[in-house]
Amino acid sequence: MLKYYVLVDLVPQEARIFKPGGDPSHTVALLDEEGNEQPLPLPRASPIVPPLSEGHMVYEIDMEEEEEFTCDSMQPSIPPAIKVYPDFEPYFPLPKDSGAWEAILDANDLPQIDHLAEMLSPNDMDSLRGVLAGNVKAFARDKYDLGFSTLVEHSIELIEGFKPHKEPLRRLNPEKQRQADEQVQSLLALGVIEPSRSPWGAGIVMAKKKDPTILRLCIDFRELNNQTILDSFPLPRIDDTVTRLGPAIFFTTIDVWNAFWQVGLLKADRPKAAFATREGLFQWTRMSFGLCNATATFQRLMTKVLQGIPQSEGDVVLCYVDDILIATTTIEQHLVK
Repeated sequence: MLKYYVLVDLVPQEARIFKPGGDPSHTVALLDEEGNEQPLPLPRASPIVPPLSEGHMVYEIDMEEEEEFTCDSMQPSIPPAIKVYPDFEPYFPLPKDSGAWEAILDANDLPQIDHLAEMLSPNDMDSLRGVLAGNVKAFARDKYDLGFSTLVEHSIELIEGFKPHKEPLRRLNPEKQRQADEQVQSLLALGVIEPSRSPWGAGIVMAKKKDPTILRLCIDFRELNNQTILDSFPLPRIDDTVTRLGPAIFFTTIDVWNAFWQVGLLKADRPKAAFATREGLFQWTRMSFGLCNATATFQRLMTKVLQGIPQSEGDVVLCYVDDILIATTTIEQHLVK
């Protein structure tokens, strides 16, 4: 018998299995007598972590590692046949403050550093691995794994005499509409948007990414931005940043994943960031890309986060919006930074 963690999504009910010491690699769905998939009923057992705000609970169960297996620790009314799907990308991660989180961590959750072995001593490699392992919760497990900062909150201050802007639904071709609907549901599950009753309603644009078959949901906030009082918080000068690197020879770059979504949007200003889709009217609960002052707000956040770190020529921690650069002259200084 192997121990698994099952993440149960309450609406719609769906279960995902997390193997301790390995990647979240399986999901389960019940099969009825005709072989059709059925939602997994909520277990009677108490969850091992508190419910997530998005409507998830985590349960600890014992299962046989087989293509099909029974789950005696779940509700007796559950049919015995459960189908396992390998190589499943989890839709939502476990909460990082839960005991279950540590149980499923493995080396794949950390940045890969084996290529540095040619340049660093074995002791330095061990020290670097220790630094990474000690900060594993800082690294995103997947594209749905978001952090959240309370150091700043984004606000939208409007000019006098502003007029709420709304527009009719924009027509999308079938493929763009399909991807738009999927991304709206993902954003709802993440909790970064919520249903709205706002007088505002911006249109959406499906923008191409590097892979032209994958589109990004963007909000056309031009009318809102035209009525927003600008925030003049300064961005760092690139030439000054290069000068400060000086004699540094060790460099680490860090990209903040979905950076703007890690900043809350002031509750009173959320209706201003509403947008219309075929699924309905929604508004952002986190700071959205496309808001004219979002870059200034995030730079202000990072300035606060990095405030107090000792800086000298060739020994610096620099940030340009969501890109962080650590540069030092020695590996010892680097590990400290």
